Amino acid sequence: MRTKTMRVGALALGIATLVMVLPGASATAAAAAAAAAAAAAAAAAGLNPNQIVNTTGTAQSVAQTLVGSGVAISNVQYTGATAAKGTFSFNDPTVLGMSSGIVLSTGDANTVVGPNTSDSYSTDWGLPEDAQLTALSGYQTYDAAVLSFDFVPTSNQVAFQYVFGSDEYPEFVNTQYNDVFGFWVTDNAGNTTNCAQVRQGAGGPASPSVPVTVNNINQSNPTQSPAPPAMRPDIFRPNYFNATGPSATDLELEGITKVLTCQAAVTPGVVNHLRLGIADSSDGIYDSAVFLKATSLVSNNNPTAGIGLDPSAGAAPLAVSASVEGHDPNGAPLSYSINWGDAPPRAPRRFRWTPQWRTTPTNTRATTPPPSRSPTAPTRAPPATRPW
Repeated sequence: MRTKTMRVGALALGIATLVMVLPGASATAAAAAAAAAAAAAAAAAGLNPNQIVNTTGTAQSVAQTLVGSGVAISNVQYTGATAAKGTFSFNDPTVLGMSSGIVLSTGDANTVVGPNTSDSYSTDWGLPEDAQLTALSGYQTYDAAVLSFDFVPTSNQVAFQYVFGSDEYPEFVNTQYNDVFGFWVTDNAGNTTNCAQVRQGAGGPASPSVPVTVNNINQSNPTQSPAPPAMRPDIFRPNYFNATGPSATDLELEGITKVLTCQAAVTPGVVNHLRLGIADSSDGIYDSAVFLKATSLVSNNNPTAGIGLDPSAGAAPLAVSASVEGHDPNGAPLSYSINWGDAPPRAPRRFRWTPQWRTTPTNTRATTPPPSRSPTAPTRAPPATRPW
């Protein structure tokens, strides 16, 4: 068994509510206190009136929630625990960066709702691995939840948005408990791409792409000495359990990514295939989940872009005016980044920007891949569970 040694979380084995009314207190005050206590108890039990998760829908209805313009789906299949898949609707879009969509979990999807009342909620379904997810994680996987379907796109690419989160953070970062998910898109010619990937180094076009996992996106592990390097902390949002107050985000999971985008080439007008899967690694406890934005699975044509430099050459130091123009045939908003090349960071960079659409330029530089990781971890103990 393994345990979380950095913090002690509440065990959600049952909650009793006691409301005490002092002499002279009004009935209205007592009722308000009772309502507040009941709301806190309901939240700790996986019930949050501002965050609704529904795990009773069919695989077809869950998949259809993801579908947006330019995509028609068929042949929906699901393997995993019934309560590991569902739809969600959050009143506050800042919690995840999206208001609604579908959720796949390695445990009970109902328990992702906030607040964060324990650092170790978990449901171990005792389900087997998924071979593709095991290959991505590098470790044996358990409790796999996999949703797949055929789809016909109207254009030559598909895209959708997602957020990954886990209760493995931060104590099991840089260990074999490398919970993982994948989004595999297979075109009509049989070419398969896992688009759930990020650059290992932020802003580095030469940096290798790696799967979105606990070990690849995090803010290090404070229980290890020396602490391992943080991996892509620029796209990570910590939400660590706080026994003395609320966590950073109204969500049960200990950490989540920022909103990421999957984009893949497909064959328009014919049947392609999408497979979405998530799994625990090395054991079946401490849940992870992935959230996919409603109607964000869309098919559109590639945008076009061009850049003009004036002057285009000259002796250093040289002031250059850059004019960027772009067009998306589907009217989608565009953003851009410019790779400055392999010159050292201290080299002069004097540019005047003249973008032709409203966006914020992002300078990107190549980075050196981080050192390798060693699969060591603290001992795991039985996680907390929520009563139903």
